[in-house]
Amino acid sequence: MARIAGHYVPATGMMLFAAEAAVVAVAARAGWAMGAAPHGPMLVVAVTCAVALQVAFYWADLYDVRIAADDSRRGQRLLFALGATFALAAPITLIAPPGVRASVPFALAGAAVGAAALRAVAPWEPLRRRVLAVGSGKALEALLSEVAAGDDHVVAVERDRYVDLVARARELGAQVIVTAFDEGRSGLPADTLLACRFAGVQIVEAMTYVQQTQRKVPVELIRPDALVYDDGFTSSRLGKGGHRLISLLIGGALALLFAPFALLIAVAIRLDSKGPVFYKQTRVGRGGKPFTMWKFRTMVTDAERSGAVWAQAKDPRVTRVGQFLRRSRLDEVPQLVNVLLGHMDLVGPRPERPEFTAVLARAIPFYDVRALVRPGLTGWAQIGYPYGASIEDAKHKLAYDIYYVKNASPMLDLIVLFHTAKVVVMGRGAR
Repeated sequence: MARIAGHYVPATGMMLFAAEAAVVAVAARAGWAMGAAPHGPMLVVAVTCAVALQVAFYWADLYDVRIAADDSRRGQRLLFALGATFALAAPITLIAPPGVRASVPFALAGAAVGAAALRAVAPWEPLRRRVLAVGSGKALEALLSEVAAGDDHVVAVERDRYVDLVARARELGAQVIVTAFDEGRSGLPADTLLACRFAGVQIVEAMTYVQQTQRKVPVELIRPDALVYDDGFTSSRLGKGGHRLISLLIGGALALLFAPFALLIAVAIRLDSKGPVFYKQTRVGRGGKPFTMWKFRTMVTDAERSGAVWAQAKDPRVTRVGQFLRRSRLDEVPQLVNVLLGHMDLVGPRPERPEFTAVLARAIPFYDVRALVRPGLTGWAQIGYPYGASIEDAKHKLAYDIYYVKNASPMLDLIVLFHTAKVVVMGRGAR
């Protein structure tokens, strides 16, 4: 597991990406040489083809080992990614110089063949680590649920038994032992832990394991002492300045970009239903301070005459124009003003309403961690978990929010923004 600027990146995905970049670039260069213009900017075209294809593969989730290892899903998504790449390359090819224009299709075809061949022969199973889980109670159950949702797989579970873990791990071929005990329960004896370490067997606590592999921190696995002494929750002035600079520069650019469309959206809202164009709500910001957040109105004007409620799937209160605005996330555009005014940042936990915050803080441990940073227009939880409409959903999203607050950095902000573009374009998670 690699850690880049505080963010954990799966080694399997990095290995696949690096190997694929080399294979695709070489294949693209070979394809170029077969075209009508064997001379020219071959290296530039080869690298461009590799980048274009790999971005398409990322958007098709083909760096998720579970999807990449599934023959049925892999084939379907490969076709989607390749088709999208060729479709986007077509108009660019038409305006290229004649010599280049004739060879670009060959280069893309070579890159596509190279990528498809690599993924057809790649040994996927060895990329999945074998996990020996040790523990008890709800923490162990939470760990098993998280492992099942990830790339690794559990080969055995030891519950409240202090067996010879070194011998057990070697017998099962386990690469890592993960411990999960409820708070207040004694963990493994020190001599057992030391024996594993001295034998070269990796042993890691559940909260750390899930943070590294799933990039979240589930509340069921948090031990307060581990949360306090673990890495994270620190940011230099340079990091905080970079974080705010990203919000101002990109937020300002987006505000200018979307300004011409605001009038069209306003007209559409007024023609579709009676009521104001904008909708304002009180939300909870950093440190628990309230602020007024703006959105384009997507519901009928009396949507909350009976009080505040979470939005639901196929919510009857949403207007026809509102459905489009929600799917495209255009209803959130006015929040760019909140970003520029300093109420919010581009990236951070989504601001919640005071009515819900009070309930959630009582029901979910560590919920107030979200208030340590400014709320965001988008966030790690928004790209990691679908829209939530219950306390249980809020608990799942909190796991991602804690990870973000714990590991916040300008690099993680850029990663979130890149992921967000994918979520918006693919239309995922909206209600």
